[in-house]
Amino acid sequence: MSLKLKTTSKTIINDSGFARLKRLENGATVIIDKVAGLKSACIGVWVGIGTRNEDETNNGIAHFLEHLVFKGAGDRNATQIAEDAEAHGIYLNAATSYERTGFYARCLGDEIEQAFALCADLVLRPHFDPKEAELEKNVVLHELNEAYDDAEDRCSVLNQMASFENQPLGRPILGDAQSLAALDIDQIQKFHAAYLNPANIIIAFGGAVDENQSMELANRFFGHLKPASRVEFAHGIATRKALFEARRMEQFQVAISTYAPGAGSDEMYASQIFAGLLGGGMASRLFQDLRERLGLVYGIDAYTEKYVDIGRFIISAGCAPQNAAEVIKRTMGHIEDLAMNGPDERELQRAKKTFETAFMMSLENPSSRVNAAISQAFVLGKTLDTDAISRAIRETTPDEIKAIATKSLNPTYHSAAAVGKKSGEKAIKAFIN
Repeated sequence: MSLKLKTTSKTIINDSGFARLKRLENGATVIIDKVAGLKSACIGVWVGIGTRNEDETNNGIAHFLEHLVFKGAGDRNATQIAEDAEAHGIYLNAATSYERTGFYARCLGDEIEQAFALCADLVLRPHFDPKEAELEKNVVLHELNEAYDDAEDRCSVLNQMASFENQPLGRPILGDAQSLAALDIDQIQKFHAAYLNPANIIIAFGGAVDENQSMELANRFFGHLKPASRVEFAHGIATRKALFEARRMEQFQVAISTYAPGAGSDEMYASQIFAGLLGGGMASRLFQDLRERLGLVYGIDAYTEKYVDIGRFIISAGCAPQNAAEVIKRTMGHIEDLAMNGPDERELQRAKKTFETAFMMSLENPSSRVNAAISQAFVLGKTLDTDAISRAIRETTPDEIKAIATKSLNPTYHSAAAVGKKSGEKAIKAFIN
């Protein structure tokens, strides 16, 4: 049920999910998720701006901006931000994804005002000092190098690039050394301007929070922003490509991708269960077959990544290069079996129970609850009732799993990446041909 009750300063837009959603008069969304019995809170500000809002000339700017605001914001420099946070026992952090950037804090309930003021300053009043920007480029460059040195991480980046070639969704969140070096303050300030659009802002208060205080803080810090149209990004298009990076290492890291629905799709529960059936745990098909029975891998994982309009299903494994082709072949064989025959009742119930339990347990943590509410609000414009989520998981049918598996066999959605010895390159090229 969506209520339309206008008050002097806000509209209730969702009052039936696990979190209460309201909207400021300028269009900013406010999530209030009070959890009885807690002493701590998770609060913050999320903007619907991320790597998907970049182009080839400024790749990495969303992530760099997330870093740069901590060098000075509001009336504080970098040291004062850190000292003020820690003096009040506040854990302050930020994160950038393809579709949003979040500035958030964990704190005790009596420190919410101080924590929210810090988050608001990071979003609204960064300093943008050119000298600090050049220093921070070195920090991000270290982060880039660290990610590059991790073969599994690097393989994941390459697979993302292969899956969405020549579009923002296929560019690395961190950018690269060249794009990072080219960023200047004018570019950063122009990019930051989209942060000041209330239609793109979600403010969240979870845990030991008070609704009246939450709304007062949201209005005080963000109520002055002028209404505007929501910033959108181009629709993602799946591409078929294989990317390989040769390295002198014994382990061969491989990732293959295929179909998954977007975050708002009716197929989202079936796709999660499908991933669990294949590689979601020690009892999954791929773990039991490729590791326990055949010893072809040490670790193998299957999971989905869902964006607003598109998704992808990923299988990631580490193996010997000479075994890569067999790992991919057997993986696709299990998908073919699920497409033709569906799961048996016992494995389906196991995957459902694992998925439901993990989700419900996450709702016992205020940070996880806020993150779930943020994701639902950005994609659906509401939060979902937890009982309805449980029912949707439990009512997923074998035919729905078969349908996801069948779509996963469509080569249109196939991409691959690998890092390791040259001898394993043939395996990923064969997958997309």
